[in-house]
Amino acid sequence: MNRILQWLTSSPAQAPHVARKVLDPYDLETPLCYLSGDPRDALTIRNACEGIQIWGQSGSGKSTGSGRHLALALLRSGAGGIVFCVKGDEPRVWRDYCARTGRLGDLVVFAPDQPWRFNPLEYQYRRAGSGHITENIVNLFASLAEVVDRSTGTGANDYWSRAMKQLVRNAADLAAIARGIPTLDLICQIIGTAPQSPEEARATTWQRSSVCHQCILQGEKRPKTPIQQGDWPQVVRFWLHEFPTLSDRTRSCIVSTFTVIADTFVRGELRKLFGTTTNITPEDSFDGKILLLSIPIKTHGELGRLSQVLWKYLWQQAAEGRDVHRNPRHVFMWADEAQHFLSRADPLFLTTSRSAKVVTVLLTQNVPNYNSVLSRAETDALLANLACKIWHRNSCTVTNTLAADTIARSRVFRWSTGIATRDAGDASRNIGGSEGIEWAVIPGDFQYLKCGGPPDCEVEGIAYQSGRVWAASGTNYLRVCFNQNAYA
Repeated sequence: MNRILQWLTSSPAQAPHVARKVLDPYDLETPLCYLSGDPRDALTIRNACEGIQIWGQSGSGKSTGSGRHLALALLRSGAGGIVFCVKGDEPRVWRDYCARTGRLGDLVVFAPDQPWRFNPLEYQYRRAGSGHITENIVNLFASLAEVVDRSTGTGANDYWSRAMKQLVRNAADLAAIARGIPTLDLICQIIGTAPQSPEEARATTWQRSSVCHQCILQGEKRPKTPIQQGDWPQVVRFWLHEFPTLSDRTRSCIVSTFTVIADTFVRGELRKLFGTTTNITPEDSFDGKILLLSIPIKTHGELGRLSQVLWKYLWQQAAEGRDVHRNPRHVFMWADEAQHFLSRADPLFLTTSRSAKVVTVLLTQNVPNYNSVLSRAETDALLANLACKIWHRNSCTVTNTLAADTIARSRVFRWSTGIATRDAGDASRNIGGSEGIEWAVIPGDFQYLKCGGPPDCEVEGIAYQSGRVWAASGTNYLRVCFNQNAYA
């Protein structure tokens, strides 16, 4: 049995002997933690940036075992990051982690009762400029719409998805051209006052009262960039001709696809958080801030999910766009109960996030959790891009079988003997053998791993890193014991 003996700390005497100079804290080869007493079994920043998946049934100790130790290691390393919350006690847990690692000064709690605010459309405009903001807004709403469809159990029809994107694209373009910055309030007003028929589009009564028509008049007079100049006729045609000629049922379905999302952000707590000013952005985590999204799903429901998915989308976008040569600090994205925050964009993000020095850490109970929100192919793609996996106690046969298959099978040779007796009473012994392929760790073994608690508070896990042979075991898997009282 191998234990996590020590973690990389400021005191060399506390860490395993490493036969080379202390590395730059943000160098990819710098160890985050050690998974055995052998210094060659370090989990480095490079390893972590290849993605980490932690499995374990409820009560297995995944959060208080490998999850807790990895979180402390990332904080001690100076990483910035973003933390998503499902349960109400997660903000308290992460405050404790930050206190233990001297990072309370870097903790930013994004919650209605805190002073931090984030206006995503204003942020997108200032970051991308008018040339890219429209498609950024469209993709943001598409990502949120996917989460809404998934949570309601309705798969998004491709037509409605494309139609909603067209609606948002033309509303955002009209708002940007007419008023400069396309605020969510203005986009909602444009859509809400758009003409419902060709006759209404020509009526002076509608023209005098409609924000949509006022923006068209303002847009005609305002100077435009070359891109806006080319887009403007399409925008006007959409609002005055194409949108009014849709059938009432089609038009209402398209509009409701948008408003079911937008409505949550233009009222109540989310309006306060996302509809005013901006004093915290994803880029702050690149300078070492820990963005704790204290809007737990268990207490805020769908509002909590949507607001955190919004943050995730924009944080991932910013992380991939940053210059790691100018700012080499590694950053992490932490999602316990990760199935609540996943979208189809995540497998694609994981294919390139390593070069952006992003450590993605996902924790969940089992594979079916992911299959419930992603297609099987998307789940496979997601897991294929998480090179480090740690399995804790689990009774899910699907997860345990996948774990055994991931660790792989090994060639074994089994001997057999037998005794043959003749009629005369003579006997002869036969010796033979056969070669076969068997699991190195059978699926049933995962059911018996220690899950912590008194008296020893030990959580067992089996660690795997793609392409790696662990020094302490001589195999591609390592049995590790995490002490829940470490740093208590």
